Amino acid sequence: MSFLVKLITENHDIIAQAVGIVAMAFVILSFQFKSNNVCFAMNLAGGALFLIHYGMIGAWGGCLMNAVACVKSIVLLLGEKVKKLPVLVALLGLYAGVTAFVMIKGWDGPLAIMACVAQFAVTIGMWTRDHIKLRVVRGGIVAPLWIVYNFLSGSIGGVVCELFTMSSVIVYFVRRKLRGTEAKDNEQ
Repeated sequence: MSFLVKLITENHDIIAQAVGIVAMAFVILSFQFKSNNVCFAMNLAGGALFLIHYGMIGAWGGCLMNAVACVKSIVLLLGEKVKKLPVLVALLGLYAGVTAFVMIKGWDGPLAIMACVAQFAVTIGMWTRDHIKLRVVRGGIVAPLWIVYNFLSGSIGGVVCELFTMSSVIVYFVRRKLRGTEAKDNEQ
């Protein structure tokens, strides 16, 4: 048992970054599935791992934001029966409350506001269940805010995850434009 404690203690930073990289893999892979529910489930797994990762590196705002993100993913997995405005308002209120708590505790300072705005945007984007709107929000608002948060918090997996997200969104829209599917999707 002492060997395990010593191993974890001596390699804490490496293990913390490894957890972030595994979390990154879940989030990146989530956008490769057509099914919203599979996407939400993969985001749930990634969010749970990022929660652990941020806790391990002492980024408590990111940790708590991901705790709420896990709740959000569970709510979204429940489908239409919970897709009601009061539930959305409650989730957004929970993010605002966590942000206020983190700022009062002095953990992340202004970084907490960026994480909160990112989580507001992604929550609304996912709530629409519109894959185009979600990609625009993820690539244009959420990823840039989380890149700054992750860089300043020391999260390698977080930075790489958001860079991949932005790249994936750009590739998606370029492919759509090259195929001419934009007009067809707008008609539906």
